[in-house]
Amino acid sequence: MPTRTHTLLLAVVILLLGMAQQAAAAETSAGGRAVGELIEFVGSVAVLRSSGSGRLAAGDQIYEQDLIVTGADGRAKIRFEDGTTLSIGSGSQLSIVEFLGPTAATASTRRGVLSLLVGIVRAIVSPRTERPGLDIDTRVAVASVRSTDLMVESAPKGTATVALEGEVAVSSKPPGPVETVMLTEGMGTDVVPDGPPSPPARWGAARVADFLDRTRVP
Repeated sequence: MPTRTHTLLLAVVILLLGMAQQAAAAETSAGGRAVGELIEFVGSVAVLRSSGSGRLAAGDQIYEQDLIVTGADGRAKIRFEDGTTLSIGSGSQLSIVEFLGPTAATASTRRGVLSLLVGIVRAIVSPRTERPGLDIDTRVAVASVRSTDLMVESAPKGTATVALEGEVAVSSKPPGPVETVMLTEGMGTDVVPDGPPSPPARWGAARVADFLDRTRVP
């Protein structure tokens, strides 16, 4: 006959298993693995995921496959599990394609991939050496970094990228010519649809200040 101690231990085990199952179910319902959280926001910030859509608030978890949408008055800051922070400006749509975490097959860390459909973001990328890097993908270009501070805007006229610190590789995408330029601190480039990146050039103070203001949260 089980003792009282054994009964209590069994109850604790059952409780922990139930909590783990609930967490796994919540993650599956959200559509992916939790990779960070919303730490600051102003205005309207929403998420679209496989389980539905809704407003986000500070402290809410962010999952792979989430589509973050900021309204005309909305801005948001996300802190990912590796310490990387992402500030999203107003009128933006950003998809968390994948971010960090070991794969089940290889136990190696995946490259982070963010898809900026429209809008503007600032990423301060954590210098974790075990992660291959981070890609910010847009319709016409992709910015690839390892550890740096950069801003990217995706608009109908094309993609603009500036490196505030570190180095950023910016590549154009088909159907136009696929070419790559390397940005160093203070340098930027513009990629128009079906065109190559413009030669790296130092941005004027006014343009940098505009990007900084539009990605400031709150």
